[in-house]
Amino acid sequence: MPLLKVCGLTKKFYGITAVNNVSFAVNTGEIVGLIGPNGSGKTTLFNCITRMLIADQGRVLFNGEDISNFKPAQIAQKGLARSFHFIRVFIDLTVRENILVAAQHHQQDNDLEQIFRTKNSRLLDQEILIKADKIINFIGLQGLTNEKAGNLSYGQRKLLSFSMAIIFHPKLVLLDEPAAAVNPTMIKRIGEYIRTLNQQGITFIIVEHNMEFIMGLADRIIALDQGSIIADGLPRDVQHDYRVQEAYFGV
Repeated sequence: MPLLKVCGLTKKFYGITAVNNVSFAVNTGEIVGLIGPNGSGKTTLFNCITRMLIADQGRVLFNGEDISNFKPAQIAQKGLARSFHFIRVFIDLTVRENILVAAQHHQQDNDLEQIFRTKNSRLLDQEILIKADKIINFIGLQGLTNEKAGNLSYGQRKLLSFSMAIIFHPKLVLLDEPAAAVNPTMIKRIGEYIRTLNQQGITFIIVEHNMEFIMGLADRIIALDQGSIIADGLPRDVQHDYRVQEAYFGV
């Protein structure tokens, strides 16, 4: 049984089809790259899977359960986490506090206002504190535990955002351009973290424009163009697929 099964997802905006009858499955333990030119529907597909957007048609099954009508928080609690292309951290909170807020989001169906209203009591939860510090150490931010996120570099914020997605060791993580706008050293670190977590049992789907990074990291590549899947297979095969070449280069 696939860990994730996407069945005929379609999403339109004002008559323009952003995601067009997309179907695919992801097995436990895979690292799947999701590529395509700008505007091909990658982030919209992520948003439909996680119900940040409501698809016009289609279904999503996660671990055998239909989650098509779940709220985003319920989906996170099932073990499907995601990060965003635009970094979402709370700049006035410390590194540790950001991770604790993310942990609370994964634990209970609370909106952000409720999380902050009872933040002080929840920060005392020892189990979550231990998990947070382990994640901070794993990601290499242990020297910045009590630093406000607003004082971090862009690359450090990217690592923090990544940490917030993996705090409760989800079954599947959707990463949106983890290698974007960071230096080669940071890109290498992010790749190493993903491989380590994958070896520990986390499955990944990664939207990425950095072809060298994703082709070297993923077991499998799915290519989108104009909202439709145009290729799905091994990285070397997809990279040389004429439909992918045409989508990127018009040749």
